Amino acid sequence: MTQTTRHSDTVSRLLTAIQEGHYPIGSALPSERELAATFDISRNTLREAIRTLANAGVVEIRPRSGTVVLPGASSRNVALRARAEASGDHSPLDLIVARLALEPVCAEYAADHRSEEDLRSLAEALHKQEAAVTRGEDPSEPDVMFHSAIAAATHNPALAILQSQLAQMMHGSLWNELKGHAREAASANEKYLDHHRLIYDAIADQDSRRAGHLMTSHLADIESALRAEAYRGLD
Repeated sequence: MTQTTRHSDTVSRLLTAIQEGHYPIGSALPSERELAATFDISRNTLREAIRTLANAGVVEIRPRSGTVVLPGASSRNVALRARAEASGDHSPLDLIVARLALEPVCAEYAADHRSEEDLRSLAEALHKQEAAVTRGEDPSEPDVMFHSAIAAATHNPALAILQSQLAQMMHGSLWNELKGHAREAASANEKYLDHHRLIYDAIADQDSRRAGHLMTSHLADIESALRAEAYRGLD
């Protein structure tokens, strides 16, 4: 077992024990020595796993009080975040929340500031996405291209950089796995393509309010699909 696999396995086992009530909310975890013996792991492996759980909001390391189980430990969102962090990934649900905060603003600004060249870039991404959907291929690449073209059309370097950083985070295995499963739903690819067409029309019409609203609806739909897939995997 590699160090990464050992770390991920330890996080999963600790999280499962907490969520099954072996270590109740509000209580302090047993000592390092006791936990390491219980899970048959080294103290270093245990410390790394506890740090991951703390970053995810499962536990809190308190001086003189020990490691305390937090109320959020029972949340499936927190569980997904912990398992994502254990593998060096990002929780898809965290990513979609960040996208919901950023991309509707990008769509609004794109509608206000887009050039004809921007519209050509958006149309090219749509054409590639449509071709992939028609052929039954994975449309993820042109999908991301479309969202990146919207950020570029804002002509706001800060927004474009933030969107680019989020797009890079979406290359993680957990995002691709959940999004792939979500796309398997009936007509999901066609639906997302239709969403993009509507967003394109709003940007082309320079209707910033409609563009922002459509982007919010589009991402909320993706969030619902991701959440269903994530929860199915955690049940």
